[in-house]
Amino acid sequence: MGKIKIQNKKLIQKADLIEEIKRQEPEVLVTMGAGDIGLEISKIEKELEHEN
Repeated sequence: MGKIKIQNKKLIQKADLIEEIKRQEPEVLVTMGAGDIGLEISKIEKELEHEN
């Protein structure tokens, strides 16, 4: 986190990711990461589909 200089940033644990996304209610969602974030996409999609 220390090397990211922008003020508007959050570090969120994977276990809290979906709830944080729901709380934010984004119009557009972009995920980026250097690891297994791609494995979370299907879980995120499934949860957001239930919201609509």
